[in-house]
Amino acid sequence: YNIAKCYERMGESSGCVESYKAYLVSYLDTKGQNPPDLADIENSIAKCQIGMRVLLNLVTHPPGASVAIDDADKLVGQTPLELPVSPGTHTLFITLEGHLPMERQIQVMTGHPLTLDLKLAPELSLTVETEPAGAMITLSGVSHGQTPLTVVRKPGEYQVEITLEGYVPIQTKVNLVQGEPMRIRFTLEEERHVGRVKVSANVRK
Repeated sequence: YNIAKCYERMGESSGCVESYKAYLVSYLDTKGQNPPDLADIENSIAKCQIGMRVLLNLVTHPPGASVAIDDADKLVGQTPLELPVSPGTHTLFITLEGHLPMERQIQVMTGHPLTLDLKLAPELSLTVETEPAGAMITLSGVSHGQTPLTVVRKPGEYQVEITLEGYVPIQTKVNLVQGEPMRIRFTLEEERHVGRVKVSANVRK
């Protein structure tokens, strides 16, 4: 306890928090209850934790993205952004209109300011139509639904698979290029089945 107090007076945030927490564990183990000044100790720990916070410098390209930390619904600002965060593991939620949302996990260490320079991928739409409609669409192994279908993806090459019962399946590749939404249309060919004839005969002797 006295060591924790000394750390607190000296402004040694990390030692302050660790020593107070160690004292609480030790007190509980030896006496089977929390110390009578638990509320004061918790307040001291909270004050020391504020001093432990590390500066996060977040830049996105393009700028102006909304940022949330650990809770996607609680925004903390827009990029470029400087924000003090507590040490530990955090999840960043970054959104910008016209771009794919980004979710990034970061590890913050005491005494080590963190700078992130992130490039946001633009949204690109791919519309798939078939004749007849209702075909199942799979992009690079992931099923997305039935035609007519529009999906949003980042630039790149994708394997497209189109299946519909009674029709010949189609496999092709598409390359989504930045700034160029794509629309593709396929006319499906009916499957042709070779008929089988069953012949039976009576043999007389």
